[in-house]
Amino acid sequence: MVLIIGYASGITAGAVGRHEVKRIDCVEIEPAMREASAFFAEENYHIIDDRRFNLIVDDARSCVHAARKKYDVIISEPSNPWQAGSSRLFTREAFVNARNSLNKGGVMVQWMHLYGVDVETFRLVVRTFMSVFPHVSLWADPNYPDVFFLGSAEPIKINPVALNALFEPGSKVGSSLARIGYPDAASLFNAFLLDEAGARRFAQSGDMNTDNLPLLEYRAPRSLYSSTALRDNVRALLESREPESFPDMATTKGEEIRAAALLKDWGKSLAERRAISTAKGAFLRAAEINPADGEAYYLHALIRMQTGDRPGAIQSFERAVAHSSNLGVAYSNLGMLYLQTGDMAKAEDNLKKAIAVGEDSSTLRNNLAVVQAKSGRMAAAIREENHALALDPTNRVARDNLEHFRKLLEQ
Repeated sequence: MVLIIGYASGITAGAVGRHEVKRIDCVEIEPAMREASAFFAEENYHIIDDRRFNLIVDDARSCVHAARKKYDVIISEPSNPWQAGSSRLFTREAFVNARNSLNKGGVMVQWMHLYGVDVETFRLVVRTFMSVFPHVSLWADPNYPDVFFLGSAEPIKINPVALNALFEPGSKVGSSLARIGYPDAASLFNAFLLDEAGARRFAQSGDMNTDNLPLLEYRAPRSLYSSTALRDNVRALLESREPESFPDMATTKGEEIRAAALLKDWGKSLAERRAISTAKGAFLRAAEINPADGEAYYLHALIRMQTGDRPGAIQSFERAVAHSSNLGVAYSNLGMLYLQTGDMAKAEDNLKKAIAVGEDSSTLRNNLAVVQAKSGRMAAAIREENHALALDPTNRVARDNLEHFRKLLEQ
């Protein structure tokens, strides 16, 4: 069962209602929502006429507290908390009511805006939410100034295979998400903002918003017309983010290889979309799910190297070759990185391993020549540069190095 609270729920429930949901309770304070929803019948899949849909016109807190029902998902999107009465849906007591109405493993989704609210007030809401739900992540569409908190009493883990199935051809959920800019599973993670550790770092410590001390009700209007609130909140949230964070993943036994492959594909897609931090996290999750997959470590190392994280790239490349000893390109990159750090012994060892497993190129041979020259073996360096030019006569770097090494040898 799903419970949706808020002024827009009659419109937004449709996409949820078409995915294996037996019943949707929708609590509205305004009876006109039934009539208004008809204007969006195509978008919400005629949710009002769905036999599983139950529209309840009532106060949301009273309804949830009195009903004693249990739900798998509760979605709360009330009016902005500066409006009279709305802040009661953001108090600790309201969140406790919601938690008590969730089935085991159930998830609470809470909406909050980033505009017109100062950072400390936004922290207050996150902190209050996290005081009730120990496992939390924050999500925000990059193009809209809204954040969604996902909270649960148990760790929230996503099954990559099950998620990907939602985007198969003919899926109503997939088509609904595509319509708002999420054409595939990878694109969903563009909205991933903070994991549990990042959310706690952002929330910090301090007061809670409670029924007896309704701080939000009085603080929310104070920054309503702030011209910097959105920018300040975004900056503070990003400063709290882990550098390679990604939602926790879980998969069923026997699907590890398939799940890891999906995560690698998602990581590549996210990197192409310039969501670099999230892409790194996706590759790490792939390696966690299938530790024997050297390619996952290789992709993680590659993006680390491309973003200037040399120590991290070396670490990940080493893991890649430890799991897949035939990854010549990983040995080649390790050789180049060790050359840059000045460790000539490791540089030469890895470059030779790359050649041994069939990863040979003019560039690699030139790097090996440079290592040998720096180690004082000029004759060996000249031989490697000649080999580099045999592989690619247009390699001007190798040609210039060859001339330079010959002069050094003559001296």
